[in-house]
Parts: sequence; structure tokens; C-alpha cells
Amino acid sequence: PPVVSLSGADSACVTQPVEFTVNVKNPPADGKVALSVNGEELAAGTLANGVYRATLPGTPKPGRYEVRAVSGGQSATSVVEVKPCPPTCAITASPLPVKTGKPLTVDLSGSRVASGVTGGIKSARVEMVDPKGVVVDTLQMSTLTSDVVVKKAGIHTLRATVTDEAGQTSTNTCETQADVKGGG
Repeated sequence: PPVVSLSGADSACVTQPVEFTVNVKNPPADGKVALSVNGEELAAGTLANGVYRATLPGTPKPGRYEVRAVSGGQSATSVVEVKPCPPTCAITASPLPVKTGKPLTVDLSGSRVASGVTGGIKSARVEMVDPKGVVVDTLQMSTLTSDVVVKKAGIHTLRATVTDEAGQTSTNTCETQADVKGGG
């Protein structure tokens, strides 16, 4: 009888495709092979020299996915753990110090999606915290740079998070101090 083996990465980030290789010793005469993921057919084809390759497309949902290869009535299974891989936020502000009432450019363009995650940074949220620790302004940004005007003097903290196209939000500490000087 055919002897089926299946190999591929055992973990991946959300959205990251995973290639699987099916090897069949003593392949069936028709050379047919099918791959399914959690019971749903993913791909089917014909072995070439006892080998078939298929790519599991990236999924936005973390979880455990069982991949099964069937050929000549024999099967093999493998498990892929799809993990969340949040983006990393990076923030700068300029010019510093800034005068009250003058624009301060908040720049999050140094933020990055995790390695292997497809797509880019979709949005950002920045909180401006005054010297007393009170959130005085929240910016929802669809671009990675934006101007803000600070109305009160003092050392303000800009705290940011970024969200990638897979809907994952950064978890790293992402803040910078903005020294705001009184006008005049």
C-alpha cells in the first residue's frame, strides 16, 4: 500500500502562508492526492515522482489547524499552530520643544508589522497625556504622520498603538515626551 508522509511548518503568524510537501512511497496508479484543512478540502492534484506541494493560504484567525493528506486510501496529518503576531509601534515627535498653539508632528512611520505578516499598518491611535497624567486628547490616525496642536505648556506624553491590516494591535510600550513651552 502507499505510505504517505506530510511535512510543513508547525507554526505560522496570522496571514502567513505555509507550504506543505506530501511524499508518497508506493504511490497509487492514478497518482492522486488531496489535502484538507480542518476537514475542508484545500487542494487536490497529482503526485510528481511521488511528491506533491500545496500552500495553505494565510488565515486571519489564530488557532490550531489540522492538515491531512490522502493518497491511495492512506493518509497523514500535521498540525499548524497559527499565532497572533502583533505589529511593533514606534513614535517620534518634532519639533521639540514646541510652543503652545504651534503644530507638533507625530510620526509613527517607524512602526512595522511582524515578520511574516502580510499587509501593513492600517491605523494608529495616539493619546496625549498632560503633566498630571490626564488624557487630554486622542487622535485616530489613518496615516502614520499627523500634526497636533498642544494648547497648554508642560511635559506631555504621547502614547500610541498601531493596528495592522489583520486587525492586530501593537502591545509594546510606544511613547515619547513632548516638551511644550508657553507661547509669547
